[in-house]
Amino acid sequence: MENSTLPPLSGLVRGVGKAAGQSSGYIGALGARVICDNIPGLVNKQRQLCQRYPDIMQSVGEGAKEWIRECQHQFRHHRWNCSTLDRDHTVFGRVMLRSSREAAFVYAISSAGVVYAITRACSQGDLKACSCDPLKRGRSKDERGEFDWGGCSDNINYGIRFAKAFVDAKEKKVKDARALMNLHNNRCGRMAVKRFLKLECKCHGVSGSCTLRTCWLAMSDFRKTGDYLRKKYNGAIQVTMNQDGTGFTVANKNFRKPTKTDLVYFENSPDYCVMDKSAAFGGHAAAPRCGTCCDRNDEVSPLRQSYPRPPSQGVDTHSYHCYQLRGGGWRKHLTKAEEVRTTRSRFLPAGSLGTAGRVCNKMSRGTDGCEVMCCGRGYDTMRVTRVTKCECKFHWCCAVRCKECEDTVDVHTCKAPKRAEWLDQT
Repeated sequence: MENSTLPPLSGLVRGVGKAAGQSSGYIGALGARVICDNIPGLVNKQRQLCQRYPDIMQSVGEGAKEWIRECQHQFRHHRWNCSTLDRDHTVFGRVMLRSSREAAFVYAISSAGVVYAITRACSQGDLKACSCDPLKRGRSKDERGEFDWGGCSDNINYGIRFAKAFVDAKEKKVKDARALMNLHNNRCGRMAVKRFLKLECKCHGVSGSCTLRTCWLAMSDFRKTGDYLRKKYNGAIQVTMNQDGTGFTVANKNFRKPTKTDLVYFENSPDYCVMDKSAAFGGHAAAPRCGTCCDRNDEVSPLRQSYPRPPSQGVDTHSYHCYQLRGGGWRKHLTKAEEVRTTRSRFLPAGSLGTAGRVCNKMSRGTDGCEVMCCGRGYDTMRVTRVTKCECKFHWCCAVRCKECEDTVDVHTCKAPKRAEWLDQT
């Protein structure tokens, strides 16, 4: 049985993605069957589509690089920063095994990336199976009046159809709760691209009077899709499966039901503060600052005097602590051995690369700030010299010439966590 928890395009990034970096005839020269048979993680239908449309797969490989870059941009100030693993064909490693907000975002942005890449390739004439949108012909009108369809409208519907057939094939093969979650988030990503189609026009007439307009539909920059899905990530809704297994029920009755445009997830996000070497980490319970509490609220711990440094936290510099997942506060009457066993029982696979060595902003109080990014461990400061362009001047005609200036700045990076001695005690 295929693993539906792996990202939908994980194998393509390592397989077709490499081929896309070669010449345009690379796949054809080597053979589509050879390439497709060696991409890990594809189900039979995906492999068949890969062999039938090798040129589309090459575009998808290029698109995969684009959505990964966009993911990393959107989470550049987040503890989980969409880091990739070079030696892992799953791209993001074990972090996707959990049905978290992050997994929901990755499935949505990757599906959006497929739509975007295929649609763009259609318009550029790179694919045999599609071209410009054939339905955008004749006359139409908008709030400004009538216009003629012309130019090359992006064939977004073809991109959506192929992305649905290819990406959803793996999830439809495995009928379980996680597959249903993935299908929902895949659709959110596909429709997000269509949401930002824009009408571009060119005026014709005497002195640009625009008595006649020729218009076409074009996709917006992929950054708009990324920004939109990041907002959906922030407002993602935690759900459970309904009794008949065909849909979702909101986990918290105080929240509204998810719509077709909302991202959904099953599990809370793991703690991304520490690098995951053995896939065993605790949650954010008792972590410093309210921003890390995952909306569980915070409290001034009455047990601060008895337990000044809870086991799940290396450094305690604040008097505010997060509520645990179920109920608040540390259990007061545990022996040290019981405390260790209780904490270990909460450990769940995370796949996190941690935040040690991440650059942070000393002056910020947001997620990019050293206080939040470094999980209360503190940060190191080093002075570096960088070369930048300065004193730029325009010279006729037509060049801009700049000098190179050296600038000394302070760079702050998160400290690595100290080994907790209590973990070795039993």
